[in-house]
Amino acid sequence: MPATAGLAGACFQTGSTINVPDAYADPRFNQQWDVTNNFRTRNILTMAVEGKSGKRIGVMQVLNKIGRRFEAIDEERLHAFAAQAAIAIENAELFGEVISARNYNESILGSMSNGVVTINAFGNIEKINAAALAIFGGEELDYMGTDANTWLARDNEWLIEELSTMRGEGVARTLLDVDVTIPGGDSKSLNISIVPLIDQDGDDNGTLMLVEDITGEKRLRGTMSRFMTKEVADKILDDGEDSLAGSRVNASILFADLRGFTSLSEQLGARGTVAMLNEYFGEMTDAIFNWQGVLDKFIGDSIMAVYGAPIEGDRDADNALASAVEMKQILTRLNAVRAERNEEPLNISVGIATGEVIAGTIGSAKRMEYTVIGDCVNVAARLENLTRYYGADIIVSEDTLEQAKVSVLNRELDLIRVKGRARPGGIYEILGHHTEETFPNMEAVLHHYQAGLTAYRQRNWDQAIAEFAAALAAHEDDRPSQIYIDRARVFKESPPPDDWDGVWTMTSK
Repeated sequence: MPATAGLAGACFQTGSTINVPDAYADPRFNQQWDVTNNFRTRNILTMAVEGKSGKRIGVMQVLNKIGRRFEAIDEERLHAFAAQAAIAIENAELFGEVISARNYNESILGSMSNGVVTINAFGNIEKINAAALAIFGGEELDYMGTDANTWLARDNEWLIEELSTMRGEGVARTLLDVDVTIPGGDSKSLNISIVPLIDQDGDDNGTLMLVEDITGEKRLRGTMSRFMTKEVADKILDDGEDSLAGSRVNASILFADLRGFTSLSEQLGARGTVAMLNEYFGEMTDAIFNWQGVLDKFIGDSIMAVYGAPIEGDRDADNALASAVEMKQILTRLNAVRAERNEEPLNISVGIATGEVIAGTIGSAKRMEYTVIGDCVNVAARLENLTRYYGADIIVSEDTLEQAKVSVLNRELDLIRVKGRARPGGIYEILGHHTEETFPNMEAVLHHYQAGLTAYRQRNWDQAIAEFAAALAAHEDDRPSQIYIDRARVFKESPPPDDWDGVWTMTSK
């Protein structure tokens, strides 16, 4: 129903409590609801649900009080209930569970499914829900009316102090990953939100505790959700925690780096830099998760992602390539938005390598980090660095293209031997994200470039220079063509040895 319709709409628009003793006598009441449900609404009390800032976020209604109309005491009770609902909603937003209007109601229900304990102004437990009972144990009757301090006294003095501080200051407190001793002596790891309950006159009406149990599987799932998709996390949990133990796997590693970050951060200042990175990382993380990637870590303004660990698939290389292309496409859209805000455009470079890595979870019981190590990781990082030298956006290893099931538009850049690695390998530029504007006359450029590369490796320096020059004539900013012209001119004057294999050795990382 529209937010302007009926008694609910009138209450939502004005924020005023509407107490109607005879619903059918009020023209705002929509009788069609009764007709549809074969119901008879006699009296009705409607009240707005408002957040701490006073913003209206919903409406509550109670119907058909037996025997008489709703009175002032009923309005007070409904106001207290609406205040708790508002707290639940705002806490859901605090934990990032409300991310769109589409899942608005689901997030509220998710918050309320956590443990809820209400403590009245006298310090006694007034309500404890089933989820809280599952966390703390016991029956509801064991808690109702008991002193909260007595309940928490066993090894939880710090929590009593937190409750006292919150009530003294009147400011909500959030305690993440704290150990609480429950009746019986066991300890559980919990996330706790402590929120003051304030009545309509601004007086202390007690305390609300929202409790989330992150012990065991919840801790593991919460940790994994920070760096992998829900589907991957669910599969790991189905397979057991052994999936996160050390193992050798074949995976594709992606490094993405924000170009010109130092100068950009100096322009933006601290707040602007943080806001920009949060927006940028949010968009890039979507491009990783969309293709079953695992977010390994943020390194300053860089991103490291893994495809194929902890769960190997037959399309890991394809997914890494697709993520890289999507990153560039997303960045184009993001830059359009930034241009409307008169902000500088962002640009990224991406390197991808594929090979065997050691994967596993490293850390303590309370803080884990899933990561991969190995030569392949170092190669991916160095390929990302090479994008500046070759003037390319995305550079991938030969192994990545060989393992990909789907052909992608690319060109061979070089045969290189990176510093610290004896075996040479081919590297390729991925071109699928380019448009005519970003890479003009691509077909002609690639034709002359390939002919020039063939001539170069056959030591036909003059022909190579001519073909690469033709490529530059079609696209004057084609950096790889200029690199080969410079090399060919050097070799024309000082030819390489007879056993020259066309490999270019990189002398720096």
